[in-house]
Amino acid sequence: MIKIGIECTFEKLHDDLMANPQRYFFVLLADNQATLCIRTCNSRGEEIIAHAIDGLVPDSNGNLTSIFEDGIKESLTSQRHFAGRSREGEEYNISRLLVDEITMTPCLIDWIMSSILADDRHILLNPSWAIC
Repeated sequence: MIKIGIECTFEKLHDDLMANPQRYFFVLLADNQATLCIRTCNSRGEEIIAHAIDGLVPDSNGNLTSIFEDGIKESLTSQRHFAGRSREGEEYNISRLLVDEITMTPCLIDWIMSSILADDRHILLNPSWAIC
């Protein structure tokens, strides 16, 4: 693997995450559970971790459901594998619906940047986007 680090400001990364979420997000299917994810690594490009990203809201019965559920289902049914299987499970590109949902939730991006991209964690590009 070739490690390439690109530095950018907090504002530029925030703007790119909002404008191009498909560069960073993917759907991971593992153990029949599908989740919206991003990947991070340490400053040396090691310790790669997939992070589940979700937001929950109560449905009409009072049960918590994911705000991304419809977009995740659309991603899985469109069958757009980008990397086949990883060590975590099957990976899919995000659907247009997920792109729209992510771009409409700037507070989610703020939370990712302040919580997940802390403590020497760096965001990785979605491999399918990097190949295109």
